Amino acid sequence: MLSTPQSVAARYGFAIVSVGVALGLSLWLRPLVGSTPTVLFLGAVAVTAWFARLGPAILSTLLSTLLVDFFFLQPSFTFANTPGDLFRLAIFAGVAVLISALNEQRRRALALADRQAELTRVTLASIGDAVISTGADGRITFINSVAAALTGWSSEQARGQALSDVFRIVREDNHQPVENPVDLVLRHGKIVGLGNHTLLISRDGTEIPVDDSAAPIRDTSGEVIGVVLVFRDVSERRQTEHEREQLLGAERRARADAELAGNRLRYLAEASEVLGSSLDYEVTLSSMARLVVPHLADWCAVDMLDSEGAIRRLSVAHIDPEKVKWASEIQKKYPPDPNAPTGVPKVLRTGRSEFYPLITDEMLTAAIADPEQLRLARELGFASAMTVPISIKGRAIGAITLVTTFPAPRRRSTTHGCTGIFCGPKRTFGNRATGWRQSFGVWRMALPFRTRPER
Repeated sequence: MLSTPQSVAARYGFAIVSVGVALGLSLWLRPLVGSTPTVLFLGAVAVTAWFARLGPAILSTLLSTLLVDFFFLQPSFTFANTPGDLFRLAIFAGVAVLISALNEQRRRALALADRQAELTRVTLASIGDAVISTGADGRITFINSVAAALTGWSSEQARGQALSDVFRIVREDNHQPVENPVDLVLRHGKIVGLGNHTLLISRDGTEIPVDDSAAPIRDTSGEVIGVVLVFRDVSERRQTEHEREQLLGAERRARADAELAGNRLRYLAEASEVLGSSLDYEVTLSSMARLVVPHLADWCAVDMLDSEGAIRRLSVAHIDPEKVKWASEIQKKYPPDPNAPTGVPKVLRTGRSEFYPLITDEMLTAAIADPEQLRLARELGFASAMTVPISIKGRAIGAITLVTTFPAPRRRSTTHGCTGIFCGPKRTFGNRATGWRQSFGVWRMALPFRTRPER
């Protein structure tokens, strides 16, 4: 393939040689070219304009005009011309100059396009983000060094490949494939971006969290002729966000613990005041039940053994006063079975506490046989419970029950005991249980001095 002469002398020499070749061919083919000897000379001008640029092409035009006049216009070997010959030569020269100018304009346009393409390539190659461009068929036409490093495909390997083979992305939570953003751009013709928590699977299987955006490349008529994809490794950002979330979580827990500690101190102070306010144990226990709600529980019930050994509900408190009456009616309708394997009857028989940090639907079903009673228990929304005995000289004479409930509307999982937001209260239940134990410590120190078994 011919290349453009570099020096000025070479370019002008190329013009002279091309005209000489045209002359030789025209003389050799004179019987064929006949009255149109300018065809080969126009070819010489066009070749010169393309390879040697405008100046040598003008020289080629002048030489061709003189040679056509001297060798091919009658009389030959003279420059004596008729007006018609001069007109023909002027037409030839004008066409040759026009060819030269058009070739120069096209050459400059191509050179400008090449420079812009090179500038674009260098810019994309130098950008800090990973960049991949494709044609309208979705096959890769360019990939910069950052994208090559992240995908594991070199520029030579990736060029011509389908983007989905090089840029493989999945969801971070379930590793399901994510639709290629380039396909979305080609389909809709607009900018698209990845959702959060997307992983890039590199060629060696490494998983890299990325975010990206893809935009259409349009020609001057507005047609989409390709797509440019820009993406980046967000591993460090994810790590920073994770660490920040951990710090915020630790701060929230510390504040919650501090608030809980303050509430405990206030509660213990109030409890001490209540314990010292009356020598009547029934008054004291009823006051304590009302004090517990809502500091430590949503429900608080105090049950005592009467002189005949029957379980008597001494007091009940609830965060919703309307439910206190409801609870009393349920107690009357479904009195406790003294031989029940769980709950207040068992605590009174054994003198041992019971603690249920999470009450599941299976537990309710196993403990309650009556369908209506089971329905009511479900509506109450029990979440966790603790029952402790009130003892004198090692004999249980009563029991205190604390219950937390799920917010309404309550939902239960038959496998895990909680769903959604209800899996979170486990820590709260633990904190409440700690408060329960501390409170019962205060009660146990004080109640023996105020409690008298009925005679």
